[in-house]
Amino acid sequence: MVRAGIDSVCIDVETGSAPVQALFDGIGGRLPLGVGLGGVTILAQMDERTRDKIVELNEPRYGHGNVDAVTIRQEIAMLEVYGYVVGHRESNRDLFAIAFNARKAGVYNSQAAISLIGPRIAMDAYAGRYLFLASH
Repeated sequence: MVRAGIDSVCIDVETGSAPVQALFDGIGGRLPLGVGLGGVTILAQMDERTRDKIVELNEPRYGHGNVDAVTIRQEIAMLEVYGYVVGHRESNRDLFAIAFNARKAGVYNSQAAISLIGPRIAMDAYAGRYLFLASH
């Protein structure tokens, strides 16, 4: 996911063996920043003033993504502590996601994020492995 104004846009999708439907419609799919965990990680790398303005502008659009500004701020806090954000959206408790900012040589790029989405049962079985990958 990359930033496009107050949205995030999917620039690449890799489909695994589990049939998982993402929140967007493949490459080129757009979401308001904060609806998907990839968008949360992009928001987290922005200065607080910019982030707050984007959340304010997108708040009327968050309803369809089953998220609110309070949840987004909690997820940003998780990312700031751990370097990744994990969770699921209330709309589908059977799916689980982890997201982290794209980086090159240890430098974060606030314009891009990587998300992994999978069946919760599979992610629970390998959670430690995914969390390790996200932190390195």
